[in-house]
Amino acid sequence: GGLAGYPIERQSLWYINAAFGDPATRTVNTNGGQNNAKESYLSRLEYGFKGKYLLNATVRYDQSSNFAQKKGQVFGGVGVAWRTSDEKFMQNLTWVNDFKIRAAYGVTGNDAIDPASNYTLFGGSVGSTFYDINGTNTSAVAGYSATSAGVPVLWEKQKQYNLGIDASFFNNRLETSFDIYRRENKDFLFRPGLPGTFPFLVTAPYKNLGQISNKGVEMTFNWKDNLTKNWNYQVGVNMTFNKNRIDKLAPELGIKSFFAATPESRIGPLVRHEQGYPMGTYYGYTVDGFFQDAAEVAASTQDGRGIGKFKWKDLNGDKKIDNNDKSVIGDPNPDLVYGLNLGINYKNFDFTVFLQGTVGSQNFNYTKYFTDFNGFTGHRTKRMLYESWTPDNRNAKLPQLNALDGTSFLPSSYYVEDASYLRARTVQLGYRFSNRLLSKVKIDNARIYIQGQNLFTITKYQGLDPALGTRNNATEQWSGIDFGNYPAARVIMIGLNVSL
Repeated sequence: GGLAGYPIERQSLWYINAAFGDPATRTVNTNGGQNNAKESYLSRLEYGFKGKYLLNATVRYDQSSNFAQKKGQVFGGVGVAWRTSDEKFMQNLTWVNDFKIRAAYGVTGNDAIDPASNYTLFGGSVGSTFYDINGTNTSAVAGYSATSAGVPVLWEKQKQYNLGIDASFFNNRLETSFDIYRRENKDFLFRPGLPGTFPFLVTAPYKNLGQISNKGVEMTFNWKDNLTKNWNYQVGVNMTFNKNRIDKLAPELGIKSFFAATPESRIGPLVRHEQGYPMGTYYGYTVDGFFQDAAEVAASTQDGRGIGKFKWKDLNGDKKIDNNDKSVIGDPNPDLVYGLNLGINYKNFDFTVFLQGTVGSQNFNYTKYFTDFNGFTGHRTKRMLYESWTPDNRNAKLPQLNALDGTSFLPSSYYVEDASYLRARTVQLGYRFSNRLLSKVKIDNARIYIQGQNLFTITKYQGLDPALGTRNNATEQWSGIDFGNYPAARVIMIGLNVSL
């Protein structure tokens, strides 16, 4: 066995392990090294006439080794602008310092995939792909099985349309920017879940699926002014309103929805991507109260029904409860993302505050499965004891305490919570020492400050942190699922900046 006698100096064999060894004990790894390459050619044109009429255009050709077919693609964009404040008809508007209207269109590409996703890969080991092919009943021989069901994919293309205004007023005290945009991701690269008939070890492949669009409005306002000789202040506000939508998936295959390949949970699929809805929407039953008495239980067809248990809503009105009554129960995408900057300066003192937040986002609080139900051994919340259904507490939040309840913990609207929040990202107070004092010790500048990060968060969300970080490379597929993610830390620091 071994690799003796094989020309292992060849790069094509660098990543092959003992595949040439004894067939009874060999293990064939399915991962290894990769060589990725990209080649690009770029051209750019810029033109301005009298500083009022502006044009820029780009054309580029990109080739990527991440694709097995049609590696090259042409992309580009064009933008125009008109500085109307330089026109004669605006000269009498002395309170307008600058006013520019602009429009742009462009196409970019995305090749961020594993190049191996284009191919079906095989591997195995004695532990995972074995069979007693010799019929000895005493040994197993390693074989091979598919580990990746790859298919060739193409470039993902993102088209963007933009119309905007940049302006400043009142001797440049007020600066503002306003944008209306639409982005379309066509042939987007995505990993839909595999059918249950596929082997457990097979990795889901990327596919080019339909089109996703984002449209919205972005606004910024910045105001700065001097109150007196020693006092001045600044106020900045930025807001983004965005609507995300899956316009189409794979109509040629009749696919209008699919479950994401991740995340895995103990209670079944949590995320379903459906045509006509935003990306990453939560999927499950809608809670319609509790079964209050034996008559309600007898009149229902719901599996696992019982007095004091969650009652699912009959969404299609067919008088029975089944998988057809599952639907979109939440959306992680916020309606509004905003930020607020405040600054005040008095002589050598400066004070700044940065607040940030969202409105309309929802999280799927998966931690409730572990704290509010009997499906997993561990700690429990107080609400499980004090807010569960009893004959004397029929307007409860949780079902009746029952160790045999095997359905109330299924994905439902109970897990979905409003994740809107307002957070103090940064608060800082500083003092700059006077030059007269510093000159005596030969220091050019010195400033001392105290700063706080994440000092407070205002939210109704019951989890550790409404602004979830990433877990297992979370993407828009499941960006709002709370697995008990580590919260943002509150930090207090004192610093000194010195330049000599």
